[in-house]
This record gives sequence, structure tokens and C-alpha cells, in this order.
Amino acid sequence: MTENPHDKILDPEFFKILVREHFADTIELVSDLVAYGTHLVLRSYASGDGKVKDIVLAVVMLKQSVSLADSIVILSRNAAPSHGFTLLRSLWEMNVYIEWILKRDTVERATMYYVFEVREQLRWASVAKAGSIEARQHLLNMHDAPEGATSREFDQVEVARAIEILHAKLNSPECKEINARFDELQMKNGRRIRSWYAPAGRRNIRELAHDVAMEAEYHTLYSGYCKATHGQVFEQHARFENDQVVFEHIRNAVNLDRLLRSTIIYLVRIYSAMLNAYRPEEMRLFNKKYVNEWMDRIHKIPDVKYKDGNYTFERRSKNEPI
Repeated sequence: MTENPHDKILDPEFFKILVREHFADTIELVSDLVAYGTHLVLRSYASGDGKVKDIVLAVVMLKQSVSLADSIVILSRNAAPSHGFTLLRSLWEMNVYIEWILKRDTVERATMYYVFEVREQLRWASVAKAGSIEARQHLLNMHDAPEGATSREFDQVEVARAIEILHAKLNSPECKEINARFDELQMKNGRRIRSWYAPAGRRNIRELAHDVAMEAEYHTLYSGYCKATHGQVFEQHARFENDQVVFEHIRNAVNLDRLLRSTIIYLVRIYSAMLNAYRPEEMRLFNKKYVNEWMDRIHKIPDVKYKDGNYTFERRSKNEPI
């Protein structure tokens, strides 16, 4: 027998109607930006030389940004904005990464990202190699796993071939020097390097944000996104009314305005950075498109006010900042 949700906890149709009434055009605007981004991925890659830098920036980071925004569109249409902030955190990170890579030493920084990824693949391939140091360490790490969870056996011929291919990538002319820097840093620290930007002397994303003048956002906006990611979401689920616990709805429109505005802002930044780097001749047309097709719609995004179970939606004046 199929269960029906309790409508005091989960009432998707009511909130989807509410969202459509107040945010249909804004969601379509973000969807339009996503569509623009799909074309920009291909144009950016075509304007490069097809090497590691272009794969990292266009095929991975720009495409990931478009993918994240597309997922935010899906959540917004279905009145589930709270989980969109986990995606928004990743989109902000993509914004920082792209700006940081493009600011200076672009080839070197993009190669760090790629080499780190290949090194991680190599580490896991080595875990599958019977008798390796990585395999033994993995067994120690899995000491509290359910019985049988670590008993899988791998074809050692395939494992050896995979390791050989990954070593070849790391020893290629594009990657060899950066890989050596990772090795040197790992030997110096005596432990595995856990961030792709470590060879540049950066310890965390706050330092990257500082480098691209986004540290203020790290301390204000990003900390809020992290709360959603790490499950610090008390106010999303419960409130108190006359000493009684009130259950908040799983589907809602709370902070949908912030989610959609921020998504638009980060996408426009990312697209501008990529256009300046790969297709500067298109910047004039992009700015024209922003002014003629997007700007007025952005200003019309309503502010959501929610208190004690009641919503109000207020339009901003044109003089107020986005």
C-alpha cells in the first residue's frame, strides 16, 4: 500500500503553486542562464587549445557551475529551496576557483586541479592493489565497517593497468612538474595532501577568496551555506508558538528569493570571467543581453517574508541593490 504524506509536514502541491505564483518568471530566468551556459561551455572550449587548462576551466568548472544552477532550478520549481543552499555553496566555490585560476599563473593552477584529481584516482587504484601500503591502510581505516565490507577482490591485471595509465598521466610533460611539487609537499608534511591548491601555498578556500577579493562573502554568505551543508538547520524544521513546538513544512518558499538572486549573481560573474578569458569579443553582446533581457527581471524578484507560518512577497524598488 502506497503511503500518502502528512500534509502538515509535506504538502508539495500547495507550495509548488505558491512558488509558481510569485517566482515563475525568476525560475525561467535562471533556466535561461543555464541554457546560455551550455553554449558557453562549448564556445569556451573551442576557443582554447584543448589542453589541461581548457578542460579544467570549460569542461569541468564552467560545466559544473551550469549543472549546479540547473539543479537549483529543479529544486526551486518543486518548492524545495532549503537544499538549494548546499548547491549554492558549491556554485560559490566554483566562482572562487575560476576567478582564482584566471587571476594569474592560469596554466599552472589549472594543472594543479587536474593533477590532484589524477593523484586521488591513483590512490584509490592503489587501494585495490593486493598487498600495497594503501590497501593495508584502507583496511585499518575500515576497522568498524560491517563484516564483509572489505572483502571485495579486484582483478589485479586490470588494477595494474589502471595504475600504469595514471602514472603515465602524472609523468606527462604537462603534469610532471606539478606532480613533483605535490610529492615534495607530501614528503615535507608527512601526510596526504587534501587540497588541490596546496602547491600554491594556499591552505583553504578562505585564502583563495581573499586572493580574489571575495573574503567578505566567505565570512558572511558562505558560512550560512555551510550550515545547510552540515545539517545545522534547526529553524527550517521547528519553531515555538505559545510554548508549543510547531513543525515547519518540508516544502516551502522560505529564502527562495535569496537562493535565486545569488544563483544569478554567481552565474553572471562566472560567465563574465570565462568570456573575458576565452571570448572577450563577446563581452559587449553579453552585457547588452544582461541589460536588455535579464536586469529588469532580476529587479522584479520579490523579497520573501516569512513569520509564524505566514508569507508576504514584496517587490523592491529599482533603486535598491540586487
